[in-house]
Amino acid sequence: MNVAHTFDLAFGISERKNPEIIFIIEDHHQQELEERIKTSTQNLQEAAVTYLGEHACDFTMFSADLFRIRFGYGNCGYLLKKDGNLEYHVELSTAPGVNFATLTIHVLSWSLSVPFKLPPRTNQLQSLVLYTICDHYRRGGYGHAVSGYVHQPLNEWLREYAKVNGDKDLSGLVSVPESVLEAMMMTWQATCRESLKEYGDSRYILGMIRMNGAFIFHCFGNACDMGVYPDGISQGIEMRDLQCHNLDGAVQQLTLLAGLAKLCQLARE
Repeated sequence: MNVAHTFDLAFGISERKNPEIIFIIEDHHQQELEERIKTSTQNLQEAAVTYLGEHACDFTMFSADLFRIRFGYGNCGYLLKKDGNLEYHVELSTAPGVNFATLTIHVLSWSLSVPFKLPPRTNQLQSLVLYTICDHYRRGGYGHAVSGYVHQPLNEWLREYAKVNGDKDLSGLVSVPESVLEAMMMTWQATCRESLKEYGDSRYILGMIRMNGAFIFHCFGNACDMGVYPDGISQGIEMRDLQCHNLDGAVQQLTLLAGLAKLCQLARE
């Protein structure tokens, strides 16, 4: 299933040395996206107060300060314009910033989950659709679950990467690029509380790709992971389910999303 381009994901480091997850759209979609964001935040108002607790605040709707245009809960995001595109940067930091970031990403991902009314300028296809959950009190856990669909462009890159870098005589698995693991480790260290920093290294943060394009990211937790699982691969079907397991915490969600964002960035470049 081919889907028209809506947005791209990337991973970056801000001027304040914080890791960040970046949503990129073509600039002629700005008005429609901001209308969607306004509607989403209005509908989310009561849930946002519950989620943020004592740090509850309104979503900043693109307010200019001395340096840049800020947006998001707790002003955790900023907007940049580059070469006909708009980049929505969400800075990742420790509490309460970690929850400002997850809730802001929740609004952006849902607002970008369907194509825009105006056609894209590019023939590029969409790589994935992303949904996130932000709920500290969800029954049965998975309060920061991630789901969605991975489409043809990313699927093809994953298969090619595994083919070039894998050892066909062994397990059929290959580690994700080192820069993906670095993005995940950096995000864990930047967002977790001090007592959990020891779990932000290569013993706990892992990523593997299979020859068929299935992939998985792991971080510290009770078998906490996210990816396209092997049983979600069907021959000839290019839309694959993005799934997770025991994705309960905000730090876990941001860590795995950072890896996904960097993976998408590499596939695009």
